[in-house]
Amino acid sequence: FTKDEINSANAAIQANSNKMLERIGGLRNTEDDTPLVGDGTTGRQDLSGFLGWPEGQRDVFRRVLDHPRLVPYVTELLGMGYRLDHMPLILIQ
Repeated sequence: FTKDEINSANAAIQANSNKMLERIGGLRNTEDDTPLVGDGTTGRQDLSGFLGWPEGQRDVFRRVLDHPRLVPYVTELLGMGYRLDHMPLILIQ
């Protein structure tokens, strides 16, 4: 990714940071006493819906889906004709 792409993604995330959802209580999806549980109290931050954000904010994330530097790797892992079968999340820790 270029510096401009990274800066665009970071700016869009910052502009939408008020939409983050902290996974606490019943939303936590890690088991106690596992390495990914963190401190056991604070939940990870999820930010979804970014493919539908306003034009100018969503574009960098949409381009990731067919980014010329990523496509060969995704094709190698998933095969030709891969598809997005659910909405992705931005995880902020």
